Amino acid sequence: MIDFRFFSGLLSYSPHSGTSPSVTIDIPSIMNSIPISFVIFKVLVLSVGMYLAVKWHYERGQKDKNQKTAAVVLTSIKVGGAFVASAFLVLFLTFEFCNWMGLDLAMQ
Repeated sequence: MIDFRFFSGLLSYSPHSGTSPSVTIDIPSIMNSIPISFVIFKVLVLSVGMYLAVKWHYERGQKDKNQKTAAVVLTSIKVGGAFVASAFLVLFLTFEFCNWMGLDLAMQ
């Protein structure tokens, strides 16, 4: 009997009824290695994915740093302007409501 071992003894060659060889596979050994290979594959895929995600966010942050500062200043100006406009609107509506109710708000 000629025995060729591949994959750490998972496959073996044995002659079968004269001329046609058959390959026998040790199923329990293969099944024991499946969870290990899946865990290794999962760790590799998730590690590469996390690395690429961190790299992408870091590069985007560096690129948008100047644009982000300008956007914050512009947004601050818009919010401040909206606040001042709404304060004057509330003040005007308050005085109009008081005049409509007949209150004397004249300064002496």
